[in-house]
Amino acid sequence: EAEDRIRVLEEALEQSDKERMSMKEEWMSARTNEERLAKENAELNVMCEELMSIVEAANSGNGGK
Repeated sequence: EAEDRIRVLEEALEQSDKERMSMKEEWMSARTNEERLAKENAELNVMCEELMSIVEAANSGNGGK
């Protein structure tokens, strides 16, 4: 009976280790996506600022019309 219990506990430990590794991989993937999205957001902000500068320059060249 003790051997059966040890086997069950070892299987549970192995499953727990697999779940932990899976969770770690998911976390790393989410972190990578978060970093990618932050970079894309920064790039889009720069582009929006450039476009606003162009629009403002065009509007000031047309007498504000």
